[in-house]
Amino acid sequence: MASNPIVIEFIIGYIIASYFNETIKIINRVGDVYYNIINFFIIILLYLEVKTLPMFDDLHMGVGFIPSVYLFIYSIKLFNGGGMKLPRFLSFTSRVSYSIYLLHMPVIFIVITISKLIFGEMVFDFFFSRVIMFFVSLSVSWFVGYLFYSSVEERLSKVLKKLFLRVKDNGVI
Repeated sequence: MASNPIVIEFIIGYIIASYFNETIKIINRVGDVYYNIINFFIIILLYLEVKTLPMFDDLHMGVGFIPSVYLFIYSIKLFNGGGMKLPRFLSFTSRVSYSIYLLHMPVIFIVITISKLIFGEMVFDFFFSRVIMFFVSLSVSWFVGYLFYSSVEERLSKVLKKLFLRVKDNGVI
């Protein structure tokens, strides 16, 4: 279980979050030219499906893990060190991210199943098809996560606050 990709991703995310200020300082020291060079190589590696972690057989960890960590680090560089303002869409996405996390795998499997039914078993034999399916799955996961967040998480949060915190209408306990 310790080598489960989800556990490893959680641990890496936790480490980066725990040392966030130190991480930002290190990331901001690297020049933009290096990030652009790495961007180019990451795209090539993903396109060629090169295993960057050969000890893992699956594409998720073997091919996608290092580019995903890099994308996370590059996002920190852009929004924390690069002076870019976080778009409202991403800000909202951060609020619904737990719902997206909970529901993304069932959504992905449903999208794959429907795609195979409509387009046939060979739908994922082409890189371009996989890229399209990535964006379709991402969009549907975001939408389903938003629906779950607004209909379950927000309402449940209000109910739990009333039950456990005994919050009155004016906000005073």
